[in-house]
Formats: sequence, C-alpha cells, structure tokens
Amino acid sequence: MNAKEAKQLFDSYVRGTCTREQLILLDRFLDSYQTGTESREVVYERFLNERKLNVWKNITAQIELDRHAIKKTKSHRIWYVAAAVFVLALGSTYFWTSQVYTINSSIEDSQVTVKKGSDKAILTLGNGEDIVLEKGKSYSNNSASSDGKQLIYLDSTSTNNNIIKYHHLTIPRGGQFYVELTDHTKVWLNSESQLKYPNRFEFNQPRVVELVYGEAYFEVCPSAHHNNQNFNVVFKNQLIDVVGTQFNIKAYEDEERTYTTLVEGAIELNLPFSSVRLKPGNQAVVNKTTKTLDIKTVDVTNEVSWKDGVFGFKSKSLKEITLVLSRWYDVDFQFENEALKKTRFKGVLGKDQSIEEIMKTLVQASDITSYEFKGKTIVIK
Repeated sequence: MNAKEAKQLFDSYVRGTCTREQLILLDRFLDSYQTGTESREVVYERFLNERKLNVWKNITAQIELDRHAIKKTKSHRIWYVAAAVFVLALGSTYFWTSQVYTINSSIEDSQVTVKKGSDKAILTLGNGEDIVLEKGKSYSNNSASSDGKQLIYLDSTSTNNNIIKYHHLTIPRGGQFYVELTDHTKVWLNSESQLKYPNRFEFNQPRVVELVYGEAYFEVCPSAHHNNQNFNVVFKNQLIDVVGTQFNIKAYEDEERTYTTLVEGAIELNLPFSSVRLKPGNQAVVNKTTKTLDIKTVDVTNEVSWKDGVFGFKSKSLKEITLVLSRWYDVDFQFENEALKKTRFKGVLGKDQSIEEIMKTLVQASDITSYEFKGKTIVIK
C-alpha cells in the first residue's frame, strides 16, 4: 500500500466510513512499520490530527497488553477483534473485557431519535435573566461574550462594573460547555452540571466559586498573578483551596460519592470531619452517607478524558457506564437483568458516536443479549 492509499484509508476512518475489511487492511499496514524504520506512532502522527494522536499515546500501553490477550482467542474471532482494537487505538468506540464473548443476541432496532450531546448551556445573570447559549448563537454583554461553544469573561481590570453579582452557568443533560472566568481560570463543565461564580473577583480577597452539582475540570490561574490570593471551590460541604493547578471534581446529586482528582500542582481538600492535601494522581473519594474519606491513586487520563471528547472506562461497572451515557445522550436506562449492572469493563467510548453504535458495541463485549429503545428509555436485557 502506498502513502496515498493509506491516507485515503485514514480519511475514511476519520469520516467514520471505514468498512470492516478496510480497518483490517489499515491495521496490517500499520503493523508493517513495527519491523521497519518507522514506528506506529510516527505513522499516526503523519496521518492523524494532534488530538487523536494524544488519545493514542495515552492508551498505547493498555492496548498492547490486550492485543496479546486477544491473540489467544479462537481463530474465527481474531480478525474481527483485531479490527476493533485498531478502532480503539484511534480513540473510537471499541470496548473489551477480560475475555471476548461470542455474540448471540437479537437486537431490536427501532426508530431512534436520541441525539448525542453538544455544546449548550443556560447563563443566568445576576438579575435573574436566563440566556440560552448554544451552537450557532452568539451573545455578549459588557463583561462577557459567547460564540455558542464557550463563554469568555473580560479581565476584571478591563471592566468598569464595580458591583459584584453572581452568575450561574447551567449545563443540561446532553450538554457540555467551557467558560473562562475574569481571572483567566478555565473551567470545562460536563453534562447536568451547574457552576456559580461572580462577574468579577474582589481585589485582595480569595477567589471563590461553587460547583453546585455535576462535574467540572478546573485549570486555575496561579495565585501569583492575583496578588497571591488563592482560588477556592466550594461543593457539597467541601472546600478546595488552590494556589494554581489542574483538577477534576465529580459531585452529582444522584451519586453517593464525590470524586476530586488532582492532575497537577497541589490542592487542599477541607471537609467538616477531615482535611487532606492531594498530590498529582491522587483521588479523594467522599461517601456522602457515611461521611468517610478515601484517598487512592488513579489514572488521571482515564478520569478526565471526558473533556477531550472521550469517555474512559477502567474497570467500571455497567451501572456506572450507563449513568454517564444517560447524561450525555439524555436517555434513561432500565435493566431487565439486575445482575448485568455489576458487569465490569475497561476501554474507551467516543463522545461523538451515536447511541446506537455504542449500544451495539456494548452488546459485542458483554453478556447483554439485546436492548430495546422505548422512547428515550433504553431497556437492557
């Protein structure tokens, strides 16, 4: 295969039009470089954009482990699985468990109107006015502007407004949004989340925001740029004290636990019954019912990949996975077989995939026999 033909195959993959045979052919093409002068990564870098290359680098090690395991499966499944592994390597929707299952399911497809999530939010101003922010709609006032994908606030020193008012940015189910606050702190908000923050931060006082509920990734502007005033995040009777760092908070109303994951820098988590200083790679898990705190080391890439268009699942149960999917696709899940909720997976899902593609992938990699759409409810059997 020459470079032109390979480029056409890569383009087909990016458009999502690759056939099973094309994926196998492209996988063979990439394998040919492992014994040549170029590595697979060099080839990926040549043909793929930077975001997909980064996704590839983050999961390379896990892929290689599972590729060896896959070679041990029965011969009539090998090429099908190899093609699926290649899709995973490019950050798509292949899912796998500790073993490969033969599919003997009867899938009931119906007219499905479920749409994947998109950039959208509701901005509530200090006077109570609601502004809908979404793709294709622009908005601006004297302190902020939005192109429908993000909301950017002017630097506090650039505005003449001396009155501090609190704004709320609410992300509905099936949505996500990015906001840059007046101190240049960057926040990515996941589906079904709400952030409360001032239209400007008071001079010589700690910068304080509240994650009312949901999930948010913070890239905090260092305190050194703001008269050494720390950045505080309040959520669920917890307070994070930040100097300047990156971290993720997951605090949904319908989940028993909250999760604070430190990516880089240092933060101090303060609770009514305890406090702890986290290091990069640490995750603080707080049980809201038992009032207990557990600190563990996690793969931070897996925990925060949602903001880069990828759902990373490492030993997550089907119950946990469907909870994530329900928020992004604005659907509900119903289990006819309760035991399936405990089934665990490891792998990745692309947020740009349709719910039909994802459900079929889950069937291929689990004990699910079939599923059925009933309006906006997905019944798993």
